[in-house]
Amino acid sequence: GLLLQEPTIIALKKDGKELEVIAWGLEAKLMVGRHPKEVAVVRPINEEGIVKREEAQILIDLFFKEVIGKVPSLLKHNVGVVIPLFYTSVQKEILKEIIDPFAREIYFIPSPTAIALGNGVLKSEKDGGMVINVGASRIEIAVIKGGEIIAGVEIKGGSFKIDRAIAAYIKDHYGVLIGESMAEDIKLTLASVNGTYDNKSVSVWGKKLISGEAVRITLTGAEIKSLLTPFIVEIITAIKETLEKTPAVMVDYVLEKGVILSGAASQLPGLVEVIKEEIMLNTHLVSEPILCAVKGAAKGLEILRQGADTYFEAAGM
Repeated sequence: GLLLQEPTIIALKKDGKELEVIAWGLEAKLMVGRHPKEVAVVRPINEEGIVKREEAQILIDLFFKEVIGKVPSLLKHNVGVVIPLFYTSVQKEILKEIIDPFAREIYFIPSPTAIALGNGVLKSEKDGGMVINVGASRIEIAVIKGGEIIAGVEIKGGSFKIDRAIAAYIKDHYGVLIGESMAEDIKLTLASVNGTYDNKSVSVWGKKLISGEAVRITLTGAEIKSLLTPFIVEIITAIKETLEKTPAVMVDYVLEKGVILSGAASQLPGLVEVIKEEIMLNTHLVSEPILCAVKGAAKGLEILRQGADTYFEAAGM
């Protein structure tokens, strides 16, 4: 079962030459914009990969220790790591070095492959289709057959771009500053592609740009929907680009197999329908968009344990 689900964010304080952990995961995320000056709240792993090695090491150590504290027998087991579609060999090596103390063997699996496994799409070498992963830090589109990635496109930024667009809109339109967590809350409450929340409104607190005083503003779903257009256009363009990169014989294969949609932002109301309309492909949302890739990695490890062909790349290779 699921033992840990936390955002990759950590709050740290410099104590001489050492970094003192103040909070991590969700607790640290709630501190964004509310922490004292001597505390730094950082995302050591973002759309660019591992950007702060020391902080990433501390955070991943905490993740493993939390899980092993619950189930001690998991220490030195095989570890399957879901990685972005175009992760570099340098990024893989850094991850391997960080995870190595806790693992027997480390295996990497690209997220589109993990999603296809987790959704039950990959069962034989004939299985596959198109996978669209609309995550927080990146969007990935891939055509897969039998575990092999035939073509793919990656967009860095993911649904964080919506959060940033919301914060920028409120700053420019209302002259008010809001934090990262507030922008995300607004997205989750009001964002829809099809106008589901157009008539819904929410009041939020922010800080006036000039005076710095606290102020309350009211936003509507219609306002937020207007900010989604560049995000949607980017996804549709990337899908078309992926199809252009796909060999003609495989395009027919995608038409037959269809598209599966996953990732945190894949649940935006109306997104599935827009993709269907724009690219004329049968598209459906996976049953567990946030956990699908993790479940796919677990399934891949089970296949590996049984001695069957694996979808993983061994970290030592």
